[in-house]
Amino acid sequence: MFDDLRRALKALEQPTQVSFGIPIDEDGYLDRLCPWAECGAEFKVLYSDWVDKVSDTCRCPFCGYSTGIRPKR
Repeated sequence: MFDDLRRALKALEQPTQVSFGIPIDEDGYLDRLCPWAECGAEFKVLYSDWVDKVSDTCRCPFCGYSTGIRPKR
């Protein structure tokens, strides 16, 4: 029993890579949703801009929320 558990835990140490598709509309835009519960605004970002210009974090154009930063109201 413990040998099986030990093998399963050992397998979890190996990195796992997951790929998934992101739907883009016919005009090349990516739908985004502000993650801040008090905002939740929906907005679109041109996918090429998302890839070429957006860093690891993105700022909501409506409330200004960015990961780790409280929005200014």
